[in-house]
Amino acid sequence: ITCRDWSSDVCSSDLSFGMHGGNFNIITTRGCPNVCNFCDHTVFGHRISYRGVKDVVDEIEATARTYGIRNFDVMDDTFTLDYGRVMAFCEELSRRDLKLFWCCRLRVTGVTRDMIQTMARAGCIRFSVGIESVDERVLKATRKRITIGEVVRSLRWAKEAGMLTIGNFMIGNLGDDRESVAKTLRFALETEEIDLPSYVILVPLPGTPVYEIGKQRGWIRSFDWDEYRMNNKGLPLMRNEA
Repeated sequence: ITCRDWSSDVCSSDLSFGMHGGNFNIITTRGCPNVCNFCDHTVFGHRISYRGVKDVVDEIEATARTYGIRNFDVMDDTFTLDYGRVMAFCEELSRRDLKLFWCCRLRVTGVTRDMIQTMARAGCIRFSVGIESVDERVLKATRKRITIGEVVRSLRWAKEAGMLTIGNFMIGNLGDDRESVAKTLRFALETEEIDLPSYVILVPLPGTPVYEIGKQRGWIRSFDWDEYRMNNKGLPLMRNEA
């Protein structure tokens, strides 16, 4: 069943953006094979390590029952990368009829309509998707290897399934300028399928390609590591050629 089938007092999107009460986090994979220019792989690497589906759902069930929590957040970078594993995970959740709400992070490549519908039936009420920029030049520079067409299609499937969506955008990557930022902001605010747009300023993390480029070209403003965080209130840590 989907969130829309359950009682309104539980499903109200005003409650923690779709969740009712507290939630717990779980990681089901480590590693990411993608090569985005802003992401550091020195800790988990590019090779993916998968936990067994039964082991993951055992932990979810035990945590939910022990602490009386009905919501969980899958923190994986690559949760939807393996179609068969996603479907098996949803099948196991549905089989146990735990009646839990959950959310995840989604990469649009490889996502299908039936995957999203299956996730919704298993209790997934929202996902966040990394879009970064809708300017093709900037998006290509991120090395994210996605298309805006894939993004729009996935968002539309989410709405069909009754899911809430968070669109994640990044400002200040290579080639970003006033025009490309304005284009991205218009998309974020005017696309009906995005329920909550989220914005961050590029942080050139050490070990990433964008850090090396910024360092070589003298674009990095500070090497004070205390400033290297998503919620830095100061000036952007790196300028670009724009």
